[in-house]
Amino acid sequence: MLVRVSDPGHFALRAAARAAVVAPLAFAIGQLGFENSNVALFAAFGALAMLIFVDFSGPRLGRLAAYVGLLIVGVVLIPIGTLCSQSPVLAATVMAVVGFVVLFSGIINGYTAAGATPALLSFVIAVMVPADPADITARLAGWGIGGGLAITAVMVLWPKRPRDELRAAAAEACRALADFLAEPHQPAREEAARAAIHAVRDRFIATPFRPTGLTGAGAALASLVDELGELFGLAVPVPVDGPEVETARAANVDVLRECAETLSGRRLTVEIDRLANVRDDLLEGLLRRLADPALRANEGALRDALQSTWRWRVMSYATLQIGELSRVATSSVPALGAGHVVEAVRRAAADYANPRSVWMRNTLRATAGLSLAVLVGQLTSVQHAFWIVLGTLSVLRSSALGTSALALRALMGTTIGIVIGGVLVLAIGANETLLWIAFPPAVLVAAYAPRAISFAAGQAGFTVVILILFNLIAPSGWQVGIVRVEDVAIGFAISVVVGLLFWPRGAAAALRRRLGDAYQASASYLATSVGRLFDGGPTDQLTGPRHEAVTGEHLLDDAVRQFLSERAPPLERMDDVATLVAGAVRLRLSADSVAWLSRQAEGAPRAEAGSVLRVEVEVVRAWYAALGSALAARAAPPTPVAAEGELPPGLLDRLRDAAASGDRARTVAVVTVGWGYEHLVLLRSLEDPIARAAARLTPSASPPATAAAP
Repeated sequence: MLVRVSDPGHFALRAAARAAVVAPLAFAIGQLGFENSNVALFAAFGALAMLIFVDFSGPRLGRLAAYVGLLIVGVVLIPIGTLCSQSPVLAATVMAVVGFVVLFSGIINGYTAAGATPALLSFVIAVMVPADPADITARLAGWGIGGGLAITAVMVLWPKRPRDELRAAAAEACRALADFLAEPHQPAREEAARAAIHAVRDRFIATPFRPTGLTGAGAALASLVDELGELFGLAVPVPVDGPEVETARAANVDVLRECAETLSGRRLTVEIDRLANVRDDLLEGLLRRLADPALRANEGALRDALQSTWRWRVMSYATLQIGELSRVATSSVPALGAGHVVEAVRRAAADYANPRSVWMRNTLRATAGLSLAVLVGQLTSVQHAFWIVLGTLSVLRSSALGTSALALRALMGTTIGIVIGGVLVLAIGANETLLWIAFPPAVLVAAYAPRAISFAAGQAGFTVVILILFNLIAPSGWQVGIVRVEDVAIGFAISVVVGLLFWPRGAAAALRRRLGDAYQASASYLATSVGRLFDGGPTDQLTGPRHEAVTGEHLLDDAVRQFLSERAPPLERMDDVATLVAGAVRLRLSADSVAWLSRQAEGAPRAEAGSVLRVEVEVVRAWYAALGSALAARAAPPTPVAAEGELPPGLLDRLRDAAASGDRARTVAVVTVGWGYEHLVLLRSLEDPIARAAARLTPSASPPATAAAP
């Protein structure tokens, strides 16, 4: 069978070479320098944890902080694990607590998510290799030696990082969007922007370890993918030109170009402040134009002025979001302060600590599996029982099917490693010098294989490393490999059982349910926002509905990430997922915009056209709520209703009369009605593509026909 190696730029080879230098050196310091097996074991695993099990990305300072934080976490967990190592029940109980805290905290940002496995490794080794409290000092010394050497090597030995392809694609999308907004009537500009948006989305799907978390550069970069598509969707069709939008056009173009530069790695401040007042400026510009009798007399020009200012206002808000996300995504200093962490934890608990969260389900599943594995390993007293726990951790996925497939590949890789390592150990025999000579190349292969070849190849390479490592600590020949196969097989079996018992359908079903929840919550929020626009009332009446909508959006994002990591769906299917996610986000953003309009209309008389908008919003709310129910139930989506696109009857007459009277408050009230109606027209126009995407995502449903507008 042909082995395919993928290592563009040879970055995986450089990282493997680092591990091949540092891990044997750390182990040698413990084994030969201290002549202490605890120091040697934890020095080796400390180095391997930092150099093989995690590869933090991002700015140099952020990576350093993440590695140091991981080292400190190990310093905390190793004593706890050692103190629990003599009691099976205590070990399993504490494993459940530690596993839950470490895994659930991964929702905070990409660094905590990436560091979960090496952090758990430090506890697993400590709790599964029985020792006395007196051994804690030696274990911490070994962890400090291995981790310290690894961090130093990462920072100074071949420190160059591979190009961030996702960030580069986002920069190109910003640049293409800026060019399109600057010259919107050039078809080539529109096609280039469309291609760039598709490219950044495809790159996000193809990224093996996608940015995640509530906060930080990774979360900002992931959100940027959605916002870029949102802005392009608003820019097509091209808004009508007018003097009141030129300032907005220039501000949008400048900010997008600055975003492109900073995402490309150039040190540049994204001046987003100019967009903060664009919404107010557009309103003021429209009011000035409405004072012109010639404009009021021309119905087409009056309609165009109202609609174009609305669209540029919404586009400016999207660009503002892109600017803020770009600044966070390229920040060289991560926000690691205590206040930031507390706030992130609070948000995680509020949004994800419920049974609807895929992240919570996966955390509970993994916690149950790890705790059971520790209990089994402790009770059976098998040699090197920590492999039972590592086997469980390495293959536990979000569905029984995913766990079984990964377990099979991992067991195959382990078996291959036993064959290769066993032959090597038999050939070397008791010659310790040859074992030391074979150790660095084995680490090189173990570190290189999972990055450049496959997961199974990585398992094989790591098995060879363990054979050599334990034969250097306590020579036992190839038998230690057979023991590892037995232990890992037990761990894999535990993973499959837990996967069958806990939410075995995986993330696909959860994705449909979270889509349904997001649509229903945002539809309710939209209706509440429109109601306040005409009924007034306290602003806090929107707090609850908006929180539900935002929480639904977070849980949906969580489900999408899990769906992408669980399987590699075809791009055509991801187009449908992207369409549905964008529709849910657009629904929530429209509700936000209407909420802003209600604040603009504070103190103004409620417009007579409000009754028309009330009827329309109920139609929109009912359709999107029905869509949410259909998605959750895997039923056919509701039939979309073609949007007329015309303003409510008599609205332009009311706008003309209000502007002619010189009554600013009255004019603003009518404008807010018109802009609110435009949001509803946009949502109606999205119904057909969203319904078709929902039908394709649910095989049992058929593509809906489009009904005529009532």
